[in-house]
Amino acid sequence: MTEQNGTMVDNGSMFLACDTIINIMSKRKSSHIQMEPYFIRLLQALITWAGTTDASSVIMTASSLCTMVMELTSEEFVLSCSDFDSKTLGSLSDLIVRSLHQDIPDDDREQYNQKQIIVSGYRRWADRFPSVRNIVHPHVSV
Repeated sequence: MTEQNGTMVDNGSMFLACDTIINIMSKRKSSHIQMEPYFIRLLQALITWAGTTDASSVIMTASSLCTMVMELTSEEFVLSCSDFDSKTLGSLSDLIVRSLHQDIPDDDREQYNQKQIIVSGYRRWADRFPSVRNIVHPHVSV
């Protein structure tokens, strides 16, 4: 358990939940997943969880799941949601940049796979998120 913004966060439970959702999302090719309002809350929770931490496991897990959710939608849609604004989108962009700057140890297969999810996902949806693309491109070559 760690304290984050005055709230206790159980990182073990967060990782387990994220891994479960990533596994479900990875299988979406065989089943259709629609963008739902709870995905907006999930994006916000992941952005908050990753916050300003330097823990690469948190950054990579949060970013890979955000990347997968973003494949389901567009910037126009997320900004039309009352709980999601341009500041939140900016924080999401910063999280993507931070994840792409992570140095992944050669023996860390999980983080290597997560980085591949982030890079390939970003390439698929970057055109639908021009504000994110404008923040990511000057910092990272993807």
